[in-house]
Amino acid sequence: MCKKYFYVFYLISIISCNTEDGNLKKGTFKLYEKDVLIGYIYRLENYQVEEYYEEDAFFAKLNWKDNNTCYIKVLDKEENRLDSLLFLLKHKKISKYIYELKGIPVNSSVDYEYKATLIKESSKVTKFLDTLKVLNTRYGNGSD
Repeated sequence: MCKKYFYVFYLISIISCNTEDGNLKKGTFKLYEKDVLIGYIYRLENYQVEEYYEEDAFFAKLNWKDNNTCYIKVLDKEENRLDSLLFLLKHKKISKYIYELKGIPVNSSVDYEYKATLIKESSKVTKFLDTLKVLNTRYGNGSD
């Protein structure tokens, strides 16, 4: 279970980060590991949904620190609370719509670094838009 959350947090974190032109704050993204598509991320402002093959969708809360760094926590769907793991996500723009992602847990002694590639598919949120709007309206900027 813990390994599953680590995986999800890193993937979420990748998409959650913001770039200089702000094009990662909203949209639909494809997430790749070692050139293999593993899932999609749907993001609006301070919340996002991650969808993976053969996995339930995960919701995450984002807290932006600067243009290239954010913190991310996965929401516990059953209890409507945050998971205790916090990840720091950084990304590097490779080309117009492609980003190199790196994430590390910040409140755990686990020595782990997640790496992936994020590709922006659309500036529109193509799924979960209503849910993301409600989260942003109800809970705001994602700060703890």
